[in-house]
Amino acid sequence: MLKRECRELTREFVRGLIEKHLKPKGKISARPLPTNNYERHKNWKVVADGHAYLLRMENPFTNKVRKMFLKDEIAVLKLLRPYRVAPKLLTHGKYNNRPFLIEEWIGAPRLDTVGRLTNTHYKKIIRFIARVNSIPIGRLKKKFRFKEDRLDRLAERKNNFENRIRAGRRVKEFREIIQEILPMYREGFAELARRVRALPKSVWRYPVLSYRDISRTNLMATQPNYTAIDWEWHSIGIADPSLSLVVFMQRFNLLGKRAWILEEYRHLCSTPHLDELVETRILERLLGGLTWSLGWTANMKRVYVPRLELQKAIRGGIKNIRERKQELEIFLKNDKSE
Repeated sequence: MLKRECRELTREFVRGLIEKHLKPKGKISARPLPTNNYERHKNWKVVADGHAYLLRMENPFTNKVRKMFLKDEIAVLKLLRPYRVAPKLLTHGKYNNRPFLIEEWIGAPRLDTVGRLTNTHYKKIIRFIARVNSIPIGRLKKKFRFKEDRLDRLAERKNNFENRIRAGRRVKEFREIIQEILPMYREGFAELARRVRALPKSVWRYPVLSYRDISRTNLMATQPNYTAIDWEWHSIGIADPSLSLVVFMQRFNLLGKRAWILEEYRHLCSTPHLDELVETRILERLLGGLTWSLGWTANMKRVYVPRLELQKAIRGGIKNIRERKQELEIFLKNDKSE
């Protein structure tokens, strides 16, 4: 059933949607993007009347496996339109009860295609993070249920981590490594709780809008300011400013430059106790990485993804857990030596 629902859209179908909703006068060309697969929403680049567009059609399998609904992305793009951090949403609708959206095509290169990145690129990424963090959230929260990632909600976070561990035990290949990581997980969470409680309560009073998916493939080198192209529900949320900064530093292998990065950020946004927040967030992200593969892979097994895909996910999950375990071990060791 899911395979039938997730079949590729045809060019004729895509052209028909564009004709109906944008009413171009000339020829329409359309091609699927190479990122399309069974677990993602379907993306097409469309060119009409000399203008390029992105058509996204909801994939029911994406809803089931990844819990990402296109209606949420549509709502976020509407709310962010005045702030110029996301592509411009042109129109949206439904076909056979499946939501779709049409947005402007960002013609600038993605950061993963620009070659070696320099401090000039990094400064623009920091500026992008600060621009998103500076968007007023009061009105937005009234209109949309953002995902919240609050470091001070320890009971909720512990429950989330341990739900992943329980889910992972349903995958027999994970049982040995779960026993291996449990002592370090418990030590790490105890240290996380200590750090959170040591921070003054005032730091939790003013959360910000945070882009959670900083990566080379999601950031476009638009001028004068960078733009992000992935605004699914899991990509945007409410947190303290450390979240986007730490995701950026981890994914770009810049943890060694965090003093410089935080100084650049402070020029744009004043944040009390930023150093302590960032160190605490690094630990939280390490614990999250240690447990994430367990829950994700167990969910893949539950919804019956192809067997080869599941075995690949299990192997990748074990490799990822071992890497995160090593990183967590180094973090805790350095913390004890200070």
